[in-house]
Amino acid sequence: MKKYSRVFNYLLPYKGKIVLYFIYTLLSIAFSIVSIGMLMPFLQLIFTNPDPLCADCSSLTKGSSNPAVQYINSWLLNSITTKGKLATLGIICALMISFILLKNLFLYLSYYVLNPLKNTIVNHLREDIYSKILQLPIGYFTEKEKAIL
Repeated sequence: MKKYSRVFNYLLPYKGKIVLYFIYTLLSIAFSIVSIGMLMPFLQLIFTNPDPLCADCSSLTKGSSNPAVQYINSWLLNSITTKGKLATLGIICALMISFILLKNLFLYLSYYVLNPLKNTIVNHLREDIYSKILQLPIGYFTEKEKAIL
C-alpha cells in the first residue's frame, strides 16, 4: 500500500479535475443506460398492437415490476391513445437520439479532462525520476551488474 500512496501524492494537486472526470464518466454511463433502456418501449410499440378500444390493452404495462418501467409503459400507452402510434415512435426516436448524443458528449468531456491530466502526471513522474537519477553518485552505476540485452 505504501507504493500506491507515493503515486497518490502525485494526484493530490489535481483532485478537482479527477472529480470532474468521474462526474462526466458517471453521466456518460447513466445516459448510456437510459438510451439502451429506451429500446424496450420502442420495440414493444413496434411488435405489439395495442388497440385503445380493447379491454386487453394492459399488455404494455405488464412488462416489469420496476416502477420506472411501469411509468414509461403507462406513458407510452397514454401517448399512443392520445397522439397516435407514429407520433409516439417519433418521440421515442428523438429521445433515443438525444440520450445517445448526451452520452457521447459526456464521454468526450471526460476524455477532454483526462488526457491533459494524464500527460501532466506522467511528465511530473518522469521529471522526478530524472532528477533522482541525476542525484545518484556515479558509483551507483558502475557497481551494479549490467543486464545483457
